[in-house]
Amino acid sequence: MNNTLLIKKSYLNEIAPLSKTYSKGDIHDEIVKIKEWLILWQLNMNDVDIFVDIQNKTFDQATENVVIEFQKFIGLDAAGIVDAQTWQQMVLSCSKPLVLITTTTKIFQIYAAILPSNTYSLGHQN
Repeated sequence: MNNTLLIKKSYLNEIAPLSKTYSKGDIHDEIVKIKEWLILWQLNMNDVDIFVDIQNKTFDQATENVVIEFQKFIGLDAAGIVDAQTWQQMVLSCSKPLVLITTTTKIFQIYAAILPSNTYSLGHQN
């Protein structure tokens, strides 16, 4: 089977603790990083039913909804906020390269078009 890989290139800055707890309505550069990790989790789960817009720095309703899905999946309190515990679980569970089966190609193409190329690399695995 030929799989598509999405590999996050730089981890040390990416997995550093957040400067604060984030919730709906917050605006900050770190929210883009949170959204990128949420997208990686969605792609890894092959479950992208909520589109997260990483082109803005706002913690919006869609972001809150995906955070809640993630928290439920991990077994955390599904409060919809990204605190230190949620962030730690987010980067822990998504810190390996993601192998995306070819059935996710359409979803993958949508996100690949907006993810920054200096942060991600694309590849294939047979």
